[in-house]
Order: sequence, then C-alpha cells, then structure tokens
Amino acid sequence: PSVDHSITVTVTVTDVEEAGTVGFDSTAPKVGTALTAILTDPDGSVSGISWQWAKSSDGSTGWSDITTATSASYTPVAGDMGNYLRATASYTDNRASGKSATAVTASAVAASSANNPPVIDQADPTPIDVAENSAGTTGVTFTAADPDGDMVTWSLSDLSDSTDSDNFAIDSSTGELSVGATTRLNHEGLTSYRFYVNATDPSGASDQITVRIAVTDVDEPPDAPDAPTINVVASDNAALEVVITPPGTRGKPSIIDYDLRYRVSTASSWTDVLGAADNPATTQNILSLTPYAQYEIQVRADNDEGASPWSDTTIGWPGGNRAPMLADAARSVDE
Repeated sequence: PSVDHSITVTVTVTDVEEAGTVGFDSTAPKVGTALTAILTDPDGSVSGISWQWAKSSDGSTGWSDITTATSASYTPVAGDMGNYLRATASYTDNRASGKSATAVTASAVAASSANNPPVIDQADPTPIDVAENSAGTTGVTFTAADPDGDMVTWSLSDLSDSTDSDNFAIDSSTGELSVGATTRLNHEGLTSYRFYVNATDPSGASDQITVRIAVTDVDEPPDAPDAPTINVVASDNAALEVVITPPGTRGKPSIIDYDLRYRVSTASSWTDVLGAADNPATTQNILSLTPYAQYEIQVRADNDEGASPWSDTTIGWPGGNRAPMLADAARSVDE
C-alpha cells in the first residue's frame, strides 16, 4: 500500500549585499559638453556620495585621476580628447559603508562640434482625440531621436495665448502624455486644448511641436433624481402633485424633461404620464386617479444625451390616506 506523508517547509529569503551601478546621460562624450554620471543601488538609502573621474587612452589600463573632476557631472576639456572617461562613486547604503561603483564611457572623448538637437518623431502639429472624463494616460507617448546620442528630457509649455498645458502632464523620461491629476475633461465646457511638447538634450538644444487635443463627446445622461415628494391636491381627490428634486448636472447637458410613471400598489405594470414632449417643470400633477387608492410613483430626468435611471418609489394617496373604517354589524349572543 502507498504511504503519504507531508511536512511544512518555511523558506526565508535573506537579504544580501547587492552592488551599485553607474550610468551616463550620454553615450558620446564630447569636449565642452557636460557629462553626468548616475548612481543606482538596489540596497537603497544611498548617502555620502563622492565622485572621482579618471581618464585612460584605451579604456582599461593606465587610468589617471582628473583632480578637478569630483562631482557627478564633468565637462571634458581639449586634453581629454581621445581618452575614455571613468566615473567612480564612493558611498554608503543601508547595508554598508565604503561601497563603490564604477562605469567607463562606451567611446573616447570626441572633438568639440556643433551640438545637434533632438528631433521629435511625431508630426507638427499632432492631433490627439481624448474622450471627456478620461483620467490618467492619453495613450500617446512621444519619441525623439538625438543625433549625438544624448538623453532627451520631455516637457510641456504654453502657446502665447493660452495656459492649456496646465491641464496635462508628460513624463520627463518616457514622453508619456497624461491628463493632469486635477483636470476633468468636459466636452460641454471645453472641446479642445493646444500646447507645445518639447524635447531637450543636456546642452539645452531642443525640438518643439504643437499638440492639439480634441475632447470627444461621451453620452452623459442625468443621474437618477431622489424619490419625489407627493402632495395631495386639495381641489381634486383624483389627483396627486409630484415635486421633483433635480439631480446634479455638473459637467453634463442641462435637463430638458422629467418623466413620471405610477401604478396602484397592488399592480405589476406601470403607467407612464403623457404630457408635453419636453417638460422640465419640477412640480407636475398626475390626474384621473382612483380617489384614496394607494399609488407608487417614480420619476426620471432626461437630457439631450439620454435618460436617467428611475428614482426610488414614493407612496401617495389621491384625496389623502384615509384611516380604515369598520362596517356596522349586529349579531346575537346567547346569555
């Protein structure tokens, strides 16, 4: 016979020391153009960073420190031309002090030349459709090519006659365009936005295109009204007055009509109140009811883009809610 046996195994993931890395903001160092080293350490909590740059003719041996280069950024001079550069960071992280990380440029320092600005790949102008009420990303990410291999930084700016860029945001590294965190796009309020998208290299050279956002319409029917208030009509015991509390319409088309429906509380089907095609009055009467019967009543709101859900139900009695009455009766009782 087979025999089964099981045990519980607990695996503890222990923390280990992980090396930091250094990268550069450009793959093509040039005389007269600042080069910035960037330290990353997976252990986190990096502090006390100090830098030392050095140069070598072959990128592997004969390194000599550049005594004046002791910060994260260094601008190569004519004497560095033809040499590879090395940046070394000494620092402390949350596991240990005295750590270091080093990187060497992929190519030797080139002669100074006219800087080439980045070129944005998208057309100028670029049209973008965004549905009203959208939040977060627009689904559009801008890209650019830099002839010198420089890192590109993205930003937004305004045309001279607007402040539309305040309503949007762009990731400075990836170029992803998003709706601003506090912006609510409303087609009924504003149908378009215009602003510039900028791509800039470390020297400040840039490219710029105009973006035109078209806010597309989305059907926005009203919210359901609250349950109506029902009043007796003193002059007509076959009628009820219905008082409607309008729902909020912020960012939606105005209400053009209210629909009413009713049924006797014991009935299963509703009767619609037929009246003017568009009746936005918030006080309306239902006529030709059965006096003193119990009715259930609901309302809904309409605008140019649809109808709301029906409201909760309110009970009403034409002529008022009468107390039940006992019929006269007589009977004999034996003594």
